Amino acid sequence: MPLVIMGLAGGDARRQRQNRFRPIQRLHLALFIHAQHDGAVTTFVGAIPKKSSSRNGIVYAVSKEEFDATTEREKNYTPTEITSTVQILSGSYKPKDEVWIYVNKFEEGEHQKSLPTREFPIVQSYIDICLTGCLQIMNGFPDAGGFAGEFIESAEEWSKHWENDRVHPRRTRFTVPAAKDIDKLLQKHRPKLFAGIQLAPGRW
Repeated sequence: MPLVIMGLAGGDARRQRQNRFRPIQRLHLALFIHAQHDGAVTTFVGAIPKKSSSRNGIVYAVSKEEFDATTEREKNYTPTEITSTVQILSGSYKPKDEVWIYVNKFEEGEHQKSLPTREFPIVQSYIDICLTGCLQIMNGFPDAGGFAGEFIESAEEWSKHWENDRVHPRRTRFTVPAAKDIDKLLQKHRPKLFAGIQLAPGRW
């Protein structure tokens, strides 16, 4: 997932990884189309600039070499420096070095073409990965109680083209330990869309 925010810093990386932040600036989440390495196609989360918008996430320290390697790996995205807009919400660490986020590159008109469709749906297995991470953050930080809900609410361009591709969709506890909590979150924050999720393959 390219929406990773990094602080270019020296030592004490472990302490910096333990700090949650919310950039109070021009970024928002949307759901975009990307091809998976195995040749399948689906929709993933990305970020694009937008005024008066905010995003929650995690800041962690990397070396210059790690930053360069990440930039090479995410070469389809634009590294964007957002240090002045970051607000730390957990812990005492304040970023003294540059903080970066990777945003989507879109030419004019490409944004609308990238949204979920029946050929490029949202898949539940990917949403499970995102929300499992959010739940882990909530469990790790006392003041992060609304982290997962904020992720769902601030992400835009959710769609009816949404498939439940879990390995055992009717017995999820065996393959997705957090499935019950994830489903409750989605039912609360996206009730209409959650009710319309179709077992893969979807037939819209």
